[in-house]
Amino acid sequence: MKPLCAAVLTVMCGMTVCAQSDSDSVMDSNDLYYSVVNYTSSWVEVTYPGEMPRSMWEGHEMPSGQIVFPATIMHEGRQFDVREVDEWTFMGCKDITGVEFTDDLKSIGFSAFAFCEGLTSIRVPHSVTHLGGCSFLGCKNLKEVTLPAGLKALNPYVFADCVALRQVELPETLTMIDRSAFDHSGLETVSIPEKVIFLGMNAFRARA
Repeated sequence: MKPLCAAVLTVMCGMTVCAQSDSDSVMDSNDLYYSVVNYTSSWVEVTYPGEMPRSMWEGHEMPSGQIVFPATIMHEGRQFDVREVDEWTFMGCKDITGVEFTDDLKSIGFSAFAFCEGLTSIRVPHSVTHLGGCSFLGCKNLKEVTLPAGLKALNPYVFADCVALRQVELPETLTMIDRSAFDHSGLETVSIPEKVIFLGMNAFRARA
């Protein structure tokens, strides 16, 4: 998988894109960048145009404003499903103010939205089964989070340092809340679901 990507403004479903046909290709549609993960099964991930670790956005404008994910895109005359957000993709994009995910999204990768300080609310769709570690780390203005009903694990540092986050409703399907999941967040109270069998160190450590 490629490391980090960008997307700006609203992206419409079915937008034609130009790209190479190999599995590592990066293509853009209205400033959203994609990588073909499985050409046979016709699905892509949202990713970034540059290279890790320091030039992910070199030569490209960093995304800003409201980002709307499409459910599908067209590439070489074929329709591809948008299923994942690649790791690191929007990390440090401080001018993103909102994200609207497609209801067919399956996975949000490691640090995908870390330090997106412009985000104030996030609704993770019910289709998402994997929320990577550090996904929203350091989103200091994030106040509202809606988690999918079927989610089973909250990975390390997923909402750590989200200092404006005062409350969150954890899905009853959760079985694991890993280390530092909400470390130094602004949570005041939280109800831990009965099915949780693993609670990691500093999962809810309060700010000093």
